[in-house]
Amino acid sequence: MSAQDALLALRASGLTQTDIAKRTGIPQCRISRWEGGAVPPAADDGLKLVRLLAGMKRRKTKCKTSTPEKT
Repeated sequence: MSAQDALLALRASGLTQTDIAKRTGIPQCRISRWEGGAVPPAADDGLKLVRLLAGMKRRKTKCKTSTPEKT
């Protein structure tokens, strides 16, 4: 998965540029430039995006598969 694909998926999940910036430490203005196609993401920033997306997918999967305990 490319950094651009990860960014698109994060945005499609409902995260704003500011949300992504806060969760990854990537400046929001840089994310905005990527979306505008001005500059390609650096490799280390791309990894941050992919890790955030992977973490979100893991949490979503865990929520779907866990069942509440009966008391």
